[in-house]
Amino acid sequence: MRRIAYIITVVVFLQIAPSISCWEEGTGLETGGDMRVHVLVEDLPEDARQIGLTKQLIQSKVELQLRRNGITPSSKETLEALGYFLYIKVNVVDSCFNIDVEFARITSYIVGYKTYRKIATTWKTGSTGVYGNAKYIIGWLLDNIDIFCNEFLSVNEK
Repeated sequence: MRRIAYIITVVVFLQIAPSISCWEEGTGLETGGDMRVHVLVEDLPEDARQIGLTKQLIQSKVELQLRRNGITPSSKETLEALGYFLYIKVNVVDSCFNIDVEFARITSYIVGYKTYRKIATTWKTGSTGVYGNAKYIIGWLLDNIDIFCNEFLSVNEK
């Protein structure tokens, strides 16, 4: 009886082991070589708009920096097909700023007969500081975009 239980255990392990062994940690930035990224900029607070920062300005600066680094900004229509995007949040309060640059994926999971979808951040960088003007904040944002580009390209170059 003990021998039968042992054999069953070994057979079950041998069926499960190949799927476990193919898991890799990853960086969260893997796209299989696709060099397109959709950029999503969060709406800015009033303090940011008062110093000349606009959502359109940030969007265009980020997309230009991506292009300079060999990454193609994609349209909103391709977001669903890509399944991932670059999320940019710039917050300004009084004389302080915070920048978040996140690479996020659209994930799904199944419970019973229902499929659920969530957004999961798989990579993140950012900066916090005291600013003098909008140009200073844009400079920090572009530094963070360069960090993203370097890491993105290192795992997705062909």
